[in-house]
Parts: sequence; C-alpha cells; structure tokens
Amino acid sequence: MSEDKKSIAQKIMLPLLIITGLIAVLLLKMGSIFVLVALLPSVAAYYVDNDPKLSTFKTVLACNAAALLPIIYPMLKAGFAFEAFNSHEVIFDPVNWLVAYGGAALGWCLIFLARFVAQFVVILAYDYQIRS
Repeated sequence: MSEDKKSIAQKIMLPLLIITGLIAVLLLKMGSIFVLVALLPSVAAYYVDNDPKLSTFKTVLACNAAALLPIIYPMLKAGFAFEAFNSHEVIFDPVNWLVAYGGAALGWCLIFLARFVAQFVVILAYDYQIRS
C-alpha cells in the first residue's frame, strides 16, 4: 500500500471510529459498554498480529463478532425502535460472556489449527500422487 493511500486510510479511520462509537452509544446505550468489553479479545489480536494484512486480527474479530451478534440483536432491535431495553440482563448473564469469548477462542483455534489441517491435506495429496 502506498504512503498516500495509507495516510488517507489513517485519517478516515479515527472519525469513522468516533461516529461508529456514537451510533453504538445511541442505539445500545449501556449495551455499548458490553460490546466494547466483549470485543477485547479482538483488540488483543490487533496488537499481537505482526502481519501487515492483519489476518489474525480479522479472523478473531469475525468469529468474535459472529458470536456477539445474536446477543446484541435484542438491544439493536430496541434501539432502532427507540424502546426501553434492560441491558443489565444481558450484561450480568454469564452465558452471554461465555458465548462472546467462546467465539473469540474459536477464532484463535482457527488460527492455530488451520496450519495443521492444511499440512495434513497437503501430505495426503502428495501421498495420493506418489501412489498413483
């Protein structure tokens, strides 16, 4: 990525994050804190990832967000309808935390186990070619 495109992306990212955060606070209210804390494994993956394409971060974020979406759906639905929603039930339910962090753990498992699965498939393919 050239320096100009990189600097433009960096300049756009901060206002985009601020606007997204404000929308989350308006729609989710107290649930926005739940979402921020539930996405902490993705933040950790961002800082741990050394790849310029951020493949580890993207994988963990996708799995974490996929696990989080069914949990925050009632909050989003109530936020769009401007109805009251008791987010304390969602925040203090340990099953929701288990599902949210379990999704992130599944993302990390994909990262660490994918190389062994790929190696196994390649070995099988080469063995099949040798035998035929």
